Amino acid sequence: MDDIERISRCVSAIDSAFTPDDPGERTHGELMRSQEYYWFFYYAVPECKGILISDVFPVPDGATVQAVEAAVDHLVRRHEALRTTYPLGPHGRPVQHVLEPYRAPILTREDRAGEGVEEVTALLTREPIDPAVDQPVRFGLVTADGVPTWLVLAFSHLTLDAGSCHLLRDEFSARISHPERPEQAVGRQPLAQAAFEKTDKQDRQHTAVMKYWNKCLTDMPNMTFPSYRKDLNAVGPDEGSTAFTAATLTHPGISAAAESVAKAHRISGSAVFLSAYAIVLSMVSGQRSFASYITSSNRFDPAVSSSMGCFFQSSVLVMESSPEETVGDLLRKSSRAILMSMRNGRYSYWSAREEMARKADERGMMLRIGAHYNYVVLPESEKEEQSPDSPVEEETGPVLEWEEDVDWEDYDTDVYFRVHPTKDEIFLLAHDLVLQRHEIERTLRSTVELVALLAESPELADMDLATLKTRLDISPRSLPAGWEFIDNSWINVSELADVLRSIPQVDAASVSLVTNESGELEAHLASTDPAVGPSFLRHHLLGLLPGRPNIMVPQKFLVYDKVSGALHQEGDGRDIADTLPGTPEEHVLFAAIERFNPGITRSVSRSYVLCGGSAGVTTAIVGELGRNGYAGIIPDDLLAPQPISAIAAKLRKNDLVNVTVAALD
Repeated sequence: MDDIERISRCVSAIDSAFTPDDPGERTHGELMRSQEYYWFFYYAVPECKGILISDVFPVPDGATVQAVEAAVDHLVRRHEALRTTYPLGPHGRPVQHVLEPYRAPILTREDRAGEGVEEVTALLTREPIDPAVDQPVRFGLVTADGVPTWLVLAFSHLTLDAGSCHLLRDEFSARISHPERPEQAVGRQPLAQAAFEKTDKQDRQHTAVMKYWNKCLTDMPNMTFPSYRKDLNAVGPDEGSTAFTAATLTHPGISAAAESVAKAHRISGSAVFLSAYAIVLSMVSGQRSFASYITSSNRFDPAVSSSMGCFFQSSVLVMESSPEETVGDLLRKSSRAILMSMRNGRYSYWSAREEMARKADERGMMLRIGAHYNYVVLPESEKEEQSPDSPVEEETGPVLEWEEDVDWEDYDTDVYFRVHPTKDEIFLLAHDLVLQRHEIERTLRSTVELVALLAESPELADMDLATLKTRLDISPRSLPAGWEFIDNSWINVSELADVLRSIPQVDAASVSLVTNESGELEAHLASTDPAVGPSFLRHHLLGLLPGRPNIMVPQKFLVYDKVSGALHQEGDGRDIADTLPGTPEEHVLFAAIERFNPGITRSVSRSYVLCGGSAGVTTAIVGELGRNGYAGIIPDDLLAPQPISAIAAKLRKNDLVNVTVAALD
């Protein structure tokens, strides 16, 4: 995707910015914290449809088309989430804008070939839903001989989550079957929830949540898979491919086995699968700790348990392990990690990204979690729907099914692991640059094997992980010479040395990298240029990190005089002096930054976040640049540890941008 297409959504967001006529108007307000990620995703990944989801509701017998239309109108009127758009506010941050109740259009198709649901779904999801201007939910109706059979919905994850769909399905059915029944009170609506999250008590709680994130970002490896470089299979500048392969392993009885292990150890079935997956994935990847996103419905508060909206979030967990630890140790760790993650599962995505940028600068490395864990818990109503009418099938052995070239966005996904306990299914999706087909199969089968062994032989919980690796016959990835384990991460020290040698002012033959007694990486080099000191070198390396995620900024620099050999300068380089914008591109970029970040520190030698920039307005900044005819950066560039000068260097004036803007006008 070229730069013109990349910025068109951001420009559109600027064009549709919302300014209320009455500042006291109650139809608009900030996003809920759980909505921030999905709003940002639409603009950060313009080649994707913005996590567009579809669902299908059965229409109760005896209903007419008119009854379905009336039920849909009722739902739209009753639930604000079904009639809320998400434009930018005048401050550059997105807002919820609740529209007046309206009659939602319903795309109706007669099912003539038994493919009506697929046809309507394809039509509803053909184009992305622009959160700023489009109606948030698209409705379709499938009929058979004029009788409605299925109601199809398409919506952005920003609008609804899976919990909302379950509730909406039940409410739709009840409204048609028993329209005379009194309805239950509506749960707290998203606009009210967003305001609730800004209370003093919630702010204090969120501060504690960010401390949890800080700890996770401190302890995690820089990435799950050493040597993974997204741009190796690039489609466009700095862009990774969306080449994913997935497999589903159906293993009859595996969920019952997990539950027996859970009961013996007084933990959850989810913790059993998580520990098995974490053990196996760490063995396969060669990492010494496991970091993953983990999904949470975030409906623990009774006020939102029956609300419509997107309350779902992916929190984070990190578990360290050593070969001496036992399987039982990891079972207990997993249980504690899940509880801590759930407790800290409601957070601001903007704040988390800012925390990640600060921690990346502190550790001197790019940070990417990349792994996802999802344990599917169906509501009782759906379990009941599935069981009575489902045909009783003869139990068979394990079945492995493959999906090639899966349409998935690699924005923050390297691997995605999902457990569906009611179906005895485990699913693993992986980017083709991360796991090969045989490694996907090995990970799935070893995870199942470990759960089954624990159920059959409880004493296996006392086995140490080193012995278990031999038992499971897992061969970890081997890294070539030149990699070292530093700050809980595998670092390509050889590549880092080459980078330092390529600096013109550095004597290439003098570069050496050593790990001192404290486990810190030291860079030793010589130069005849007195300007080449720790601050110069750190600033230079920070600017290269986004394109070289396998290197890091050394914790210490020792610079010698090339002629005399005397130690010239020594330090960590963190005392980088602030530099005012100088080049035309730096002035243009800072003008856009300051428009949405009044009072920000004027320095191009720091990163955007360290200058005080807000993650929530990065889309507006890129849109403003696009309005002025500049291309070359995306919102994520502003949330990396690179200095603003390095971001400005990517900017370029492009007349085609002006043409695109004119077309949007």
